[in-house]
Amino acid sequence: MDTKTCKKCGRELPATLEYFYRGNRSGNTLFRSPCKECCKAILDPEYEAAYDKAYRDSHKEQLQEQHRKYWIKNKEIKCAYKRANQERFTQTHREYVEKHRDSVRAKTKEWEIANREKRNEQARIHGNKRRAQKADSGGTVTREDIRAQFERQKGKCYYCGNPAGEHYHADHVVPLSRGGAHIPSNIVIACPACNSKKNAKLPHEWAEGGRLL
Repeated sequence: MDTKTCKKCGRELPATLEYFYRGNRSGNTLFRSPCKECCKAILDPEYEAAYDKAYRDSHKEQLQEQHRKYWIKNKEIKCAYKRANQERFTQTHREYVEKHRDSVRAKTKEWEIANREKRNEQARIHGNKRRAQKADSGGTVTREDIRAQFERQKGKCYYCGNPAGEHYHADHVVPLSRGGAHIPSNIVIACPACNSKKNAKLPHEWAEGGRLL
């Protein structure tokens, strides 16, 4: 049996009237390009919404891979467009959050539970960035920079040498309040206890840490 690929959903279906409407009599095709289900979706908005959801659910991994490749290919263009229209994006986001506050909170909580390690890294970066902006120290430290430093230290605290743990801190060796820069070379991994004890001291001012500048 001959088959035909629907140009809208991409499915390969039997080329029969059960799946496709008749083509244009003035043309050379026996059947229309979209399958019957896609034609119904075009004509009925409610049917289209249900049909699209069913398609997304059944092709989740395929669509994610397509979106990933598209983002990698067009990352610079999309980032430049977003920067140029930042105010509009921010306003749209605020309106959406205000309208769907409960569902946004639920999804955020669900994501944080499923991605605890990534969430902790984001919290470290965000906290360091805010402190750097407040101190006007300049510089940038990314998630990759912190992960690379964690690997170099083999997951151990820079000061005590013990495992830094899941909730490790990214500490500025020279504190921002003491003129330190928010740059990768001034970042080390520390356990929460050591970072709290060191506070805003320079390494040589905190003998317990056993480190000198």
